[in-house]
Order: sequence, then structure tokens, then C-alpha cells
Amino acid sequence: MALQFDISDDELPVFLAESEEQFQLLDEGLMELERSGENEELVQRLFRAAHTLKGSAGMIGHKRMVAVTHAMETALDGLRKGKYGVSNGLIDPCFNAVDGLRILFNEIVTGEESEINIQDILEGFDSFGVETELSSTQTQNVPSKQPEQVQASSTPVKESEKMTRYEIKVHISKKSIASAARAFQVVLAMQEIGEILELIPDMSVIETAKPVEVLIAILNSKENEESLREKVNLVDELDTIQIINLEKIKKNATAANVVEQKVVSESVDKQTTTEQLFPAAPKQALEKTVRTSVERLDRLMNLVGELITDRNRLYQLRSIYEHVDVGENKADVLSETISHVGRITDQLQKEVMSIRMLPVSNVFNKFPRMVRDLAAKFNKKVDLIIEGEDTELDRSVIEEINDPLIHLIRNSLDHGIEPVDVRKQLGKAEVGKVYLTARHEQGRILLTVEDDGRGIDPVKIKASAFRKGLISQNEHDTMSEDEAINLIFASGLSTANQVSDVSGRGVGMDIVRNNIQKLSGSIQVETRTGKGSKFEIILPLTLAIVPTLLVQVLKQIFAIPLASVMETIKITRADIKTVNNNPVFVLRDKVLPLVSLTRVFNIQTDSSERDEWYVVVVMSGRTQIGLMVDTLLGQEEVVVKSLGPLFGEVQGIASAAILGDGKVILIMDVQDVVKLSTLSNEMIRN
Repeated sequence: MALQFDISDDELPVFLAESEEQFQLLDEGLMELERSGENEELVQRLFRAAHTLKGSAGMIGHKRMVAVTHAMETALDGLRKGKYGVSNGLIDPCFNAVDGLRILFNEIVTGEESEINIQDILEGFDSFGVETELSSTQTQNVPSKQPEQVQASSTPVKESEKMTRYEIKVHISKKSIASAARAFQVVLAMQEIGEILELIPDMSVIETAKPVEVLIAILNSKENEESLREKVNLVDELDTIQIINLEKIKKNATAANVVEQKVVSESVDKQTTTEQLFPAAPKQALEKTVRTSVERLDRLMNLVGELITDRNRLYQLRSIYEHVDVGENKADVLSETISHVGRITDQLQKEVMSIRMLPVSNVFNKFPRMVRDLAAKFNKKVDLIIEGEDTELDRSVIEEINDPLIHLIRNSLDHGIEPVDVRKQLGKAEVGKVYLTARHEQGRILLTVEDDGRGIDPVKIKASAFRKGLISQNEHDTMSEDEAINLIFASGLSTANQVSDVSGRGVGMDIVRNNIQKLSGSIQVETRTGKGSKFEIILPLTLAIVPTLLVQVLKQIFAIPLASVMETIKITRADIKTVNNNPVFVLRDKVLPLVSLTRVFNIQTDSSERDEWYVVVVMSGRTQIGLMVDTLLGQEEVVVKSLGPLFGEVQGIASAAILGDGKVILIMDVQDVVKLSTLSNEMIRN
């Protein structure tokens, strides 16, 4: 069934972004509440998040979202008022509500109604005094163009003895990017505590989404002034709230008289009130921000890339003209201009890159909830310890790293961490530890997933691989422990005794490696049987502009990502030895395989008489090899260009780039080159 909500295309991105923030706050806050127990400040934040979501959902007419958020908000309200304590009986229904809200939230994006039954979610709050029996009209997704009872009545409203009439004047912050939405939320808050008799501006104006600076309402309510202020104050981005008790004014006084008499109203600064009623975490200095689309950032990045290409060309021209007699003054002026353009380009690149950078917490924050749910599913006790969540990397990398991390963490819980009774028998703590960390190192980002579980048994891995025909008997007998452990990345390998809906089907780790390699990254494994395992992912900070080492083989220029380069050396024919008919050389008492790029890429050569080569030592995983090249051209940042559908995937090549002089060069995929070199050497042996 197609759905239509009362929200414009311009408003939708803001609504989606703000709602995602509230979902994340609820997920993280509920996890923290479950760990820490009673925490008044935290409960207030959760209550506000639920209330904000309810107001936003009501604004666009998503009644099923309103019903679920109202139930969760009511339960949290009882918690903050001390009616009951924190328990799984409260936490679990709240988590279920958040999961349901995400599904309902997706209806706004797709425009299609989901099959979720919200009554099942609502019944989880039965024991907290929440009314969960809803009629179909209360939960159907029909946009509500305006809340009820917001227009002035043409006839006097008969008031009960306990009702009090108030004038409420709210000033919405000028910094609000959606002041009409805030006004709508204020209206919803007032509807919950009374009957709106007059509203300025009326709902027809608010619904146009035009900015609303001041909202004035005449309200009949049984609540006192303090309670009114508290309820209205739940809405974010309000500067001041003024409340006048009209019953204290003479009965024959009109609203105009009230203003003319300059009755002193109680005006409370929003920030002060919030600190008193809803204590929050220590505030940091406010930073002015502007929301923009990812597509605009990508276009800006492309333009910066073109500018970097031109900058590199200017550097080449300067190098040429420095050796040509064009007049000392002209050469100096040209050199100074090029240097200035270079500095400006570097600064622009740095600023654009900083805009694209996001803290890795955008990914990490999802995992505490996932670990909690999986631990309960496996009947295990697990603590997830996160470090370095403020580490920043390019949003394009963040988008792609989510799935590999999910696989690694799931495997840690399923295959790594032992059940409680097994850990007791082994003398381990009942609660297993999973560490998720991020850090910068030498222009790269290192992500690690580590656990203190059973580790990886190389004997078991080899046996499984042999049974499945992935390795031969000879390979099984001669394979080292490190080689055996790397078999976990082979497609179809699984050592699980039982297939679950989480793992055990032989898929996952090969996907992890493939996804990481697509990011020009690598993954390394360290493990000790009975002690635990550590997976370390090494990634570039960005995929748009890559620092590389330019090398030349005959007339072909290749770019090798610096993240994979360990060092460069020069060797002679006498330095080359052979092992099993394969060329090797000795580097500080370590034997490294030598790989000829002419052989790997099938480049025709007549350099058999050559006596000297440069060797670029690169690393893939835990494997080091030496790439033989003719010339080292130096380091250069290159703008990554896709090979496009015409070429598709080319073994050994990750992408392309354009140099300043217009030459197209190929960016090497080091992991693929290592594989190709291994195949090439085996062909030689055979």
C-alpha cells in the first residue's frame, strides 16, 4: 500500500537527519542505561528523544510512529518520576520500540507501508500503565493536515471549574533550521495538556513551512504554570517561554487589555530552564554548521581533483623552465606563482577533505546494541569495549567498512567467545571481551576487532579446507600455521559444527577480505589458540585522492599506493638468488620474493641484459614481496578515476589516474599483484 506523508522534498532531508540522530541517541542511551542503572540525567535525555520523535512523526502525519513513540515516552516518563526502576522489563520493550520505529521510519523513505504489527510492540508496555488498545483510525498512516482544536472557536467555550486559561508565548531560536517544525511540536505539546482556543499564527501558516519566530496560544488547561512550562520546554530550539494566567486578570479584560496593562509575565530563559529541569551533559562551544548533500560534496571533490591535476602539471612546468633560459626575473615570477597556486590548492584540498571526514563513531555506535542482542541469542556474556571512536576518515570509506566490521564482530561472538560454562572450566572470566578500536598511523587508519575467546586452530582449519577440496594433501602436510590461518578467507570454508542464522555457512570472511581490498586496504590476522584472535584492517584515509609512488617499467608508468609501500632499494644482478627456481633477494637477513612486473602484466621486454633494478618492497597482509621496476619517478598525490564499465575489473589494477601532463596511468592493486605473482611463480615451477 502506497503512503503519502505531509512533508515536502525540501523538508525530507532535514527530517531524516534529525530522526536518525534521535534513533542513535535512543540506542546508545538505552545501552548505557542498562549498564549503569538509575541515571536521572540519562533518563531525561531518552525521554526528550522519544518526545522529539513523536512530535516530528505527528508533524508529517505518521500516526503509527506517533503511537509507538507515545508508548515509549510514557514508560520513560514513569521511570523519570520514580514510579519504577530500570530493568530488562523496561529496556527490552524500549529496544523493540526503537527497532519498530526504524521500520516505520523507512516507510517515509520508500512510501510503502510495512507489514509490522505495532500492537505487538505496544503490548510490551502494558505493565507500565500505557494504554495500548488502539483503533484503526489511531494507527492508520493518513497525513493529518492540522492538529485538532487549534482554530479559535466561534462560540464561547464553557470551562470547568478546574480549568485555567493561559496565554503562552514562545520565541523559537533564530538558529533553528526548521522553525515551523518546532512550532508544530509546541502545538502538539500544548494539545496534550489542554485545549487550544486561539493560535497565532494558525496551522495553515505553520504548514507552509515558512519560518516561525513567535508562537502565541490561548490555552485551557488543568495544569499549573510550572507543569505547562516543563511540557512545552521539551521541544528543542526555544529561546524563551512566557506564560500569563489570564484568570488573574479581570474577567472583563480582553487579551488586548492584558497587553496594554503590561502585566509582568514570567519570562524564563530557555537554556536556564533546560538546565534546571532537564540536566544535560556539559555543553561544548557551539559550532556553526550547514547541512548539505553528499552529492554536492562529491562534485566539489571532483573539482578539487581537477585542480590538483593542474597543480601537478604546473610543478612539472616549473621543473622544465628552471633548466631553460627564460630570464632570471621571469623564472622567479613563474616559480613564485606556481608555489602560491600549490599552497592554495593544498589548503583547499585539506579543507574539502576535512568536510568529507566523519568520526568512525558513525559506524561503531551501532555495534553495542548488536553485541547485546547477539550475546543474548547465544546465551553468552560479552562486553564490547570501544576505543578511538573519534578517529576520522572519509565518508566513502565509512560507508564501505560497515559490513566487514559486522562480519568480524559476529564471528567473534559466535566462533570466538566461549559459553559461560566453558569459560569457567578454562579459568577465564565469565564475561568475554571484544575490543573494537580505531587509530591513525602513517597516513592510514587501522581498525581492529579483537576478542579473548578460543582463538583459531590452524589444524582444524587445514582439516576443514582439505575435506572441502580447497587444498591438496601435499599442501595440507606442508602448510605453515600462518598460511593455514589465512585459509579462513577462502570462499566456502567453515569450521562451525552447526549452521546458525548468524554464521557457519562458509560465507563471510571471504566477503570481508574482498570488500577491504576494494577499498585498497588489507587485513591481517593474529591468533593464539585458547587465548583469542585479533583482526587488523589497514585502510587509506580517503578513496578520492591517494598518495602514491610513481614507478616506470619500460614505457609504462604505474602508481603504487604508499599505504602498501614499505621501502625502496636498488639491487644488481648479483644480488638476485633463486629458491625453487624463483628469484629472491635478501633484505636484512630476510628472504623476500622478487616479482617482475613485466611478467605479471605480460609486458614485452628486451631487458635481459639489464644489470640494475629498483625494488619496491610492498606488503599485503603479512606477506612482503619486492617489485622490480626500471625507474622511481617520485611520490605524487593522484586523483582516483574508475576504469569504468568498458574495462570492468582488471587483475592487478585498482583504478586509473591522470597526471599533470595528461598521461593516463594505472594504480596498482597490490593484493592482486601478490596473487598474480604467486600464480606466475607456480607456472614457472611447473
